[in-house]
Amino acid sequence: MERLPTDLKEIVSRNINDAALLQRADIETLSNTLKADLQAKGLEFVDPDRPAFREALRKAGFYQDWKKKYGDEAWHVFEAAVGQLT
Repeated sequence: MERLPTDLKEIVSRNINDAALLQRADIETLSNTLKADLQAKGLEFVDPDRPAFREALRKAGFYQDWKKKYGDEAWHVFEAAVGQLT
């Protein structure tokens, strides 16, 4: 990738990102379909109290550990998508 001209890098990057977004949409559709199918068969899904769950993870040092592993730049991108975690 490093040896490609700038215009080709941009084309490749854009198409990789577009494909990733399409894949995420497909996974979301599959997850929702699977959940509905399992519920129709009697499986019950319980939604956790998200703020309490995040607080338990924060207190356990989970987020700090992952922030160290991925670094500040990646962590900022992550928190921009999901909200502040640390």
